[in-house]
Amino acid sequence: MEKEAQIQAKSIRHFTIPKFAMPKMRHLLLGLFGVCVIAAILWYMAPYLRNFFAGNIPAISAEFTEKDLTANVGDEFNISMQIAGKAVAFELYLNYDGDIVEYLRDTESNSGFTQVTTGYFIDPLIEEVTDSEDPNSTQKQLHLLIVSQTGQLDAIQFNLAFKALKVGATDFTKDEKSMIAGKNQDGSATYFELPPPAVLFTNVTVVEAEISPTTIPTFTPTPTPSPEPDATLTPTPTITPAATITPTPTVTPTPDPLAKRGDVKLVMNIKLQGVTRKPADAYIRFPAKVILSATNDQYKKEANIIFDAQDNGQWEGKWEIADVPLDLTYTVFIKGQKHLMKKICDANPKEEISGQYTCNEGAVKLVAGENRLDMSNIYLLAGDIPVQDGIINAVDVVYVRNNFGSLSSEKVTRGDLNLDGIVDTQDMVLMLKALEFKYDED
Repeated sequence: MEKEAQIQAKSIRHFTIPKFAMPKMRHLLLGLFGVCVIAAILWYMAPYLRNFFAGNIPAISAEFTEKDLTANVGDEFNISMQIAGKAVAFELYLNYDGDIVEYLRDTESNSGFTQVTTGYFIDPLIEEVTDSEDPNSTQKQLHLLIVSQTGQLDAIQFNLAFKALKVGATDFTKDEKSMIAGKNQDGSATYFELPPPAVLFTNVTVVEAEISPTTIPTFTPTPTPSPEPDATLTPTPTITPAATITPTPTVTPTPDPLAKRGDVKLVMNIKLQGVTRKPADAYIRFPAKVILSATNDQYKKEANIIFDAQDNGQWEGKWEIADVPLDLTYTVFIKGQKHLMKKICDANPKEEISGQYTCNEGAVKLVAGENRLDMSNIYLLAGDIPVQDGIINAVDVVYVRNNFGSLSSEKVTRGDLNLDGIVDTQDMVLMLKALEFKYDED
C-alpha cells in the first residue's frame, strides 16, 4: 500500500504544471503601445482602403424612362429622365421638332420641370427654348440647368412637360453639349460622359384623338335676288403730265475718317458686381482685358489693363494709345478675370438694375489727350471663372457650390467673386444673378 502511494506521488510530480516567468511591466507597455499604433494606422487608412477595394467613384448616368410614347393632338404629356448616381448638377440640351410638340414653358409662365424626387434640385437656374439656327428647320432646343441641394441620392427622376400640337413623330435627343456633374474624392467637381444622342433618346408619336361621329343637319339655302344693275358711267379721261427734268446732283467728296489721328489716354472707372467698397490689400488690383473697337471694325485695339480699387468702391484703369483715328465712334469691351464681357457704347452709361444695360452701335467720341469714361453706373457681372470660356454654366456653378467655406489660395482665386477672401453663399448668389445674362457680350 505504501509502495503504491509512492508511485502515485511520483506520477503527480511528473505532471505538475510548469511555472513561467512573469513578463516585466516595460514589455506590457511596449506591446500595448504597438497595438494602439496599428489601430490608428488602420483607422487613418480606412477611407483609402475602401476606395482601393471599391475602385473609382461610381459613374453618374442619365437615361429616359421610356423609349416610345404616344400622345393625342392637344394632350399634355411628360418626358421623364432618371439619373443614377450622386448628381450635383445637370445641364441638359434637348432637341425636338417644334412643329410637332411644344415645351410648356414656351407658352406658360410656370416651369415645365417637375421632380419625382421632391426637393433634390433647386428651381432650374436656366430653362429656355431656342430655335434652330437653320431658318428652314423646325427643330427646337430646350436648355435646362439644374443644381442639387445636397447631391446625396443615388437615384432621382424628373419630368419635362410638353404639349402635342399636330399629327407626326419626333425624337427627343440629347445634344452633345449636355453635361452631368458629381463630386470627386476631394469634394471638387468632376464630370461624367453621357451616352451619345443615338443612345440617349426617346420617340413620341402624335395621333388624332378619336371623335365619336355626330349627325350634321342639312338645310336648303334660300336664293338671294340679284340687284338691278346701275346705269353705266362714262369715265373721265386722265391727263398725263409732262415729264420734268431732274438736275444732276453735285458729288461732294467724302472726308477720310481715318485721316485725323492723335494720341489718346483713356481713364476708365468701372464697378464690379457684389463689390461695394475697397477690398483688402490682397485684392486691390484687378486685371481686365479691354478692347477699343470702331464701328465697322475700321480700327481695333486690345490690351490687358490693371484697374486699381478706389475708396468709393469703384475701380480705375488707365490706357494710353498712340495714333488713334479721332473722327470715328467707338465701342469699349471690358472682361474681368471672373466676369462676363461687357459691351459699352457710351462714355457715361447707366442702368437701373445691374446687368440690364445693353447697346448696339458705339457712340464714344475720342479727342487727343485725356478721355474720361465713367462706367461706374453699370456693373461687370461675375461668374465666368477661370478657365474662362465666355459663358456661365454648370462648370462654374458647381465649382463655387462645392467649395463653400474654402480659404485656400487656389480656390479663392477662382471662386471668390465678391473679393472678401472666402468662397461662400454670397458668391453663389452673385453667380445665380449673372446667370440671367449668362454670355459674353460682343
